[in-house]
Amino acid sequence: MNLRLFGISHKIANLEQRESFILSKNHINYITDLLERKFSDQLSSLFFLSTCNRTECYMICETEQTCRDFFLEIYKMLDSDLDQESFFYFKARDDAFVHLCKVGSGVDSRIIGEKEIFGQLKNAFKEYDEMGLISNQMRDICDRAFSISKFIRNETKIDSTPISISTLVLKLLKELFENPTEQNILLIGAGDVATNIIKNLHKNGYKEIEFHNRTKKIISISNSLKLESKPLNKINLALKKNDILISSINSDFPIIGKGLIEENLKLRKNKPLLLIDLGVPRNIEAAVSSSEFVYLYTLEDIENFSFKNLKERKQSASHATTLIKAMVADSIREIDEDNAKEQIFITLSSILRGKNEAYISQLLSNKKIADVIIEDFDIEDDLAHKLTTMDNKIVISMIKEISRAS
Repeated sequence: MNLRLFGISHKIANLEQRESFILSKNHINYITDLLERKFSDQLSSLFFLSTCNRTECYMICETEQTCRDFFLEIYKMLDSDLDQESFFYFKARDDAFVHLCKVGSGVDSRIIGEKEIFGQLKNAFKEYDEMGLISNQMRDICDRAFSISKFIRNETKIDSTPISISTLVLKLLKELFENPTEQNILLIGAGDVATNIIKNLHKNGYKEIEFHNRTKKIISISNSLKLESKPLNKINLALKKNDILISSINSDFPIIGKGLIEENLKLRKNKPLLLIDLGVPRNIEAAVSSSEFVYLYTLEDIENFSFKNLKERKQSASHATTLIKAMVADSIREIDEDNAKEQIFITLSSILRGKNEAYISQLLSNKKIADVIIEDFDIEDDLAHKLTTMDNKIVISMIKEISRAS
């Protein structure tokens, strides 16, 4: 199994540092071109996961050097100046598999047990699968990782008190407002995080909600209620009548600047405005916080509200990690066995092709078929060892299948 990864996350980099190493859809053409030009014979499969708390690349390649060479290309493309040894991590094989499962289950999240990450991981995999960049080996590994992640969430207490960005936003609003449901809320974005926030707000009694997006989007709040997005270029007008702005949209640059906010403060006659920026990179200029009557909360500010019950979630995370390592070990053993069977079947098909029925019958009559094959044919030592350790019944089944196909 040749799974490898490199990445940067909340564990070793703050928000500003993570912002300098983010991959978006704008980079996909560069990545596919890079694979074709420089790594077509070295890197068989990959996908990137880029969220508010991490950017990681999972790949299938034989050598660590290939992984590091590909990382350097991405590092240069993003024009990053972060110290490579201090801010980035590299993992291979078992460690990479365990890490993938910890990410999917929420064990490795800044908010331990948060729910959005599993969907983000599956969507990232799906996106690169649709581009034809997922090999059978990567698919097998990820399917197992998704299954393990679900098991961990269901069978440990890590998901017993589920926490998400949307629940933290609600908690913040309750902390700041005496009657939070009476506030007018403007939301920017229509991705998973934004959609979850809108649904959660409505579920908790917030009625005055409007959202803006680059493209038209309709969100089904319930069977009888749907909310339609408004154009992104109409934010200026919307700010005049809303008390809270929540922004969670993919953008390489801030879409809300200090000038826009100060202009609207005059129109609002300095009525206070709460800004919640969930974007990475940030959607709102940091300078906005210096404006009087503006209260700006970033993603890291929001996540600080998650530390209640942290001790219990850390204990659950420790237990979950132990389970993940055991389940990954079992999965790797199964993957190795499947690979061995495939190698042996291909080899047997090659060496037995054209052999007459008498030879096949005599071969099948032996109690130690593997020994006879190794003696009669030139087989590599590693494959010979796999053949001798394989159950005789499996070898017989393979030979019969090969014989029928001949």
